[in-house]
Amino acid sequence: MKTNYKSIRANECILILLILLFLPFSVFSQNFTFIADRSFGTLSGEKYPIIAKLNNKIIVAGTSGYIGINGDKTDIGCSSSDAWILMLDQNMNIVWDKAIGGLDQDEIHGLALGINNSIVFTGETRSDSSCDISTVTRGTYDFWLCSLDSNGNKLLDNRYGSSSVESGGKLVRRSNGDYLIFGGSSGSISGDKTTAGYGDKDYWLISTDSNGNKLWDKTYGGNSIEFANFSTDYFLSSIKNNEYLIGGRSNSFISGTISVNGYGNSDAWVAKVDSAGNVIWDNRFGGSEVELTSKIIEVNNGYILLGTSVSKTGGTILDTGIAALDVWIVKIDTLGNQLWDKRYGGIDDDIGIDIQEAPDGGFWVLGVTDGPAGYDVSEPSYGIRDYWIFKIDSVGNKIWDKRFGGPGINEASSFIIMPDSSIFICGHAVAGNSAVKTDSGKGSEDYWIVHFNYYNNTTGINSTNAAHGITVSPNPTQNIINVKGLPMGQYEAILFGVDGRVIKTSLLQGGNEVSYSLDDVSHGMYLLRFNGDDFIATIKVVKE
Repeated sequence: MKTNYKSIRANECILILLILLFLPFSVFSQNFTFIADRSFGTLSGEKYPIIAKLNNKIIVAGTSGYIGINGDKTDIGCSSSDAWILMLDQNMNIVWDKAIGGLDQDEIHGLALGINNSIVFTGETRSDSSCDISTVTRGTYDFWLCSLDSNGNKLLDNRYGSSSVESGGKLVRRSNGDYLIFGGSSGSISGDKTTAGYGDKDYWLISTDSNGNKLWDKTYGGNSIEFANFSTDYFLSSIKNNEYLIGGRSNSFISGTISVNGYGNSDAWVAKVDSAGNVIWDNRFGGSEVELTSKIIEVNNGYILLGTSVSKTGGTILDTGIAALDVWIVKIDTLGNQLWDKRYGGIDDDIGIDIQEAPDGGFWVLGVTDGPAGYDVSEPSYGIRDYWIFKIDSVGNKIWDKRFGGPGINEASSFIIMPDSSIFICGHAVAGNSAVKTDSGKGSEDYWIVHFNYYNNTTGINSTNAAHGITVSPNPTQNIINVKGLPMGQYEAILFGVDGRVIKTSLLQGGNEVSYSLDDVSHGMYLLRFNGDDFIATIKVVKE
């Protein structure tokens, strides 16, 4: 075996070292591959894109602030706040893009695949009948549904609203091809709203057929406010038996469709509804402060709720908080009872955005993180706010995490898992470059997509735990470390300094306890990598 050190780029090596220096004395197989990143945008700002798969293509849908053709935008559009949709191939090349909207503000909050490979999205519109908006306004803001064919041509659009304000608009395609749209409404019975509200603002669920014709609507809420202003406020999810989970933040006491009192300023409210929108059960989760809710998914024996918590221990919150805002996960059984909750975060604020089951078990969790490395956030910051993705096992133990960002604010919004288990993270980022952001962008803010792969072969064994894999002792050491657990075979041992320089190399034989000398190096911290034919691992060692 011979390593070509000249082929190792200095910046890649330093990045690996920085990552590992913030981790405990553990063993990490080389299981992460950064594939690519790309920005999409114009001279103006592009924000809050959602990502979805369509066969072997990728759909990205958000909002563009540019009227006309510029940068990656080849469709003129209608206003400075149009929906902007791109179809990409798996190498992130643009197949086509489409700007669609009216003369006022239009935003996308939901994305699904319709019949015949159509692309269906929902959101909110302030535009009256104009340009691509074919129906007149009901109030200030209305829910908006639109579909495109696989070439980006508009098939249909419709709007739904009351005489007041509708906000958000999450989307689920039903098994029969119909759609559910869910968000917030502050209106009374008027326009398309046939069910009265309960408080200042309620949740509103609409059922439509596959052509966008409204079938029925239901209102949910209590005597105060149910929030649907941002993607971290509310959720809609399809589960088995043609049932659905709806909910979000609630400030209400027992009243209306809220059957459980809260614990603080606003709590997570979850309701299970049948195919006609009737509540089967509802429950509240939270503490003395504020809880946000981003997504809920069905698992084999219940549901996983993803959110963000400000509260400390109290109410239904059992896991002590870390910082002001932590990513928060609650495991719920099929009757709505809490089984456990977990908090994740670093020194500063962390917000939960998206969650999906991992193909090899456990869950992938996407969030954003502020501040430096610390606690569950193992890497230093790139910007003011970064994408943060981590993997947990089935009971919530964190396995691995990764951070991506440019020099400014990077807002993650969703991710997809491909058939090869690679992951595309989607969001928007301020222009600029970093060690993991190679495409600086076109304008002030752009869609920014990161593509990576992670192979779940991390041993993650602390040097004091000999249950599995490699163990190292003593560590720190004065001169000699003893390495146990290397599989049979010959290894090239490469000692790196913290600046990425190769200090020395040697050959070792695995299969038994191996002694490795640091007698000829100065005091400090190093990384020792073992290169074998079928096994590569890196450990952090310290010479006292």
